[in-house]
This record gives sequence, structure tokens and C-alpha cells, in this order.
Amino acid sequence: MNVTELIQSVLTPVALISGTGLITLTIQTRYGRVIDRLREFSKELAEIGDRSPKRREIVKAQMDILIRRGALLRNALFSLYFTVFLTVLSSIFVLISSLGASLLTFSLIFFAAALFSLMVGMVIALFEVLISYSAARNEALQTISM
Repeated sequence: MNVTELIQSVLTPVALISGTGLITLTIQTRYGRVIDRLREFSKELAEIGDRSPKRREIVKAQMDILIRRGALLRNALFSLYFTVFLTVLSSIFVLISSLGASLLTFSLIFFAAALFSLMVGMVIALFEVLISYSAARNEALQTISM
């Protein structure tokens, strides 16, 4: 493998890392908003006390949905971070292979695992998107019926 091929094979995973980073940034923002919203609802529950049982029910229902969403987003983030880790390992094995060790098979295995991890993270994120709409819809309908 000449130097040009080596650089190309090591830098190719950079596109995967870059794309994964952009997706991770978006999901991290959603995760932060869910956490902030949970804190707001917790504060609201403490302030409501027993004065408004109907509102207390609505807030608890929303918190349940937010807790599920938070867990999904956390798992999606873990999967995406793991994608980056596996992609970096793949690049390292390509570099080591260029020194004479026959480790290209490991590089391919790590790269395939990275693609699988990316897919898992995206599927989890898609489920969270579906839940987020239902949460907003439920809150709007409950607020209208008050």
C-alpha cells in the first residue's frame, strides 16, 4: 500500500465520523431540551402541591413521556458515540496494517460494526421523534379540555 492509498483509507472514515458528529449534535440538543423540560415540570409539581389535581395529572403524564424520551435519546447518543469509537478503531487498524501486520480484517469488522451502531442510533432517534409528537399532542389536548 503506497502513501496515497494509506492516507485515503485512513481518511475515508472521517466522513462517517463527521456525519455522525452532526447527527449527535442534533440529538444532544434534543436531549438537553428534554432534561430542561423535566426540571421545569419537577419545579411546577413542587409549586402546585395539592391545589390543582387536574394540572398535577397532566404534568405527571408529560413527565412520564419525557422520561421515556430522555432514555431513548441517551441510548441513541451512546450508540452514536460508539459509532465514532469503532470508526476510529477501524482507522487505527488500517494504519497498523500498513506497517506490515495483517489486520485489515479487523479494520473491516470494526467499520461494519460502526455502520451497524449508526443504524441502531438512528432507529432509536426515530422512535423518540414519534414519541415527541404524541407528547406535544397530548399536552395540547389536555390543556384545551381544562
